[in-house]
Amino acid sequence: MLKSWALPIAIACGAVCYPWASKLEFLVPYLLFAMLTIAYTRIGFHDLKLNALQWTLMAVQLVGCWTVYFALYHFNGIVAEGAFLCVFIPTAAAAPVITGMLGGSIPKLASFSLLCNLMVAFMAPVFLPWVDTTASADFWASFIKICEKV
Repeated sequence: MLKSWALPIAIACGAVCYPWASKLEFLVPYLLFAMLTIAYTRIGFHDLKLNALQWTLMAVQLVGCWTVYFALYHFNGIVAEGAFLCVFIPTAAAAPVITGMLGGSIPKLASFSLLCNLMVAFMAPVFLPWVDTTASADFWASFIKICEKV
């Protein structure tokens, strides 16, 4: 019973307690680490299998980011860049945890999350200089920096 209400209760508590809880934002990286550790320790490497759905989602993400960019570029370049990044950025690291809370397959989303993060780490240094001319054009330096953050 409590598990099915945990997500709405957490959202409501966050909305109500934001003024006070924002003072604890330094704890966010540690809480995310704990949450992801608990979610990922339940799956093994043999569970991380890529299937056609995940590759299709990657293709939709890659085609979608450029479609949104070119559709909005003629109206406003800054908005087009923001929309490009919203579609292009990887799946949230906490998505497998939320998926597990909602009864979905944690291994499937964890596989997609890992694939998506690797794709963005590889493609961002290639794509971003085309979108934003002030972005760094040094592929390896950008790739390593992104991998360090991921």
